[in-house]
Amino acid sequence: MYDSVFSSVDQETARIIQTNFRCAMHSVRLVKCQKQVAAEDCGLFAIAFATSIANGEDPSMREYCQGMMRMHLSKCFLNKHLELFP
Repeated sequence: MYDSVFSSVDQETARIIQTNFRCAMHSVRLVKCQKQVAAEDCGLFAIAFATSIANGEDPSMREYCQGMMRMHLSKCFLNKHLELFP
């Protein structure tokens, strides 16, 4: 699991993961990845991580330019095509 805010999984989150994905918590691990600077960019990072994964890249090996992410996402929406985030 990639998380741009937290470094561990609390019990409530673990319960939700176990319920929704029908898995044991020991099979879920947090991968060390870039942490966001501002609290309101969770969605941007989730989309950036998912876009990287969909393109065969490992988000933990990337450093995203947080200052450019909103503009990049807007451009992707206008073009109706998600591209790798800067």
